[in-house]
Amino acid sequence: MVGGKIVSIGYMGDGIFKLTCVGTGCEARDKISVNVKNPVRLPEIGSECWWQSGKVYCEGDTLILDKIGNSHNHGPRIRAAKEAGK
Repeated sequence: MVGGKIVSIGYMGDGIFKLTCVGTGCEARDKISVNVKNPVRLPEIGSECWWQSGKVYCEGDTLILDKIGNSHNHGPRIRAAKEAGK
């Protein structure tokens, strides 16, 4: 998955924000996050974005953000934390 609909935006510290997206179409059950650094402005929750080559493109490619690292699926870690009672 290289994009989707934004369902949450979290501040990670040091100017880094995590955009969490759900897929569209056959990937509608997938949830994946991507980190961006020092955005001029953030996209709205519910808007769609996609990423490639160090950039995240939002709002019909009118908002371009700098991507930090790789996109990541945090599902297994969330399940593990829930099972541990955290």
